[in-house]
Amino acid sequence: MNRFKCDKCNDSGWITITKNSKEYLQKCTCKKNDHFIEKSEKANIPSRFSGSELSGFLPGNNNDSLKNIKNIVKKFVDDYPTGQ
Repeated sequence: MNRFKCDKCNDSGWITITKNSKEYLQKCTCKKNDHFIEKSEKANIPSRFSGSELSGFLPGNNNDSLKNIKNIVKKFVDDYPTGQ
């Protein structure tokens, strides 16, 4: 039985890759996932919105104010740096 949660990096967060006969360190996918989970938790998004998408928000034909806000939020989300 493996005593580590991650078999790739043995819980170090880093894996060694070889490229052109040189070794490099690369962040393991387990740490990338941990980072995503931590950011998601810190965002304080209510659980009822988990898995929701902006495409599911329909402001209606006669509400230009909500349409405008949706466009502003969509641009913010699309332009938000992912850190990758």
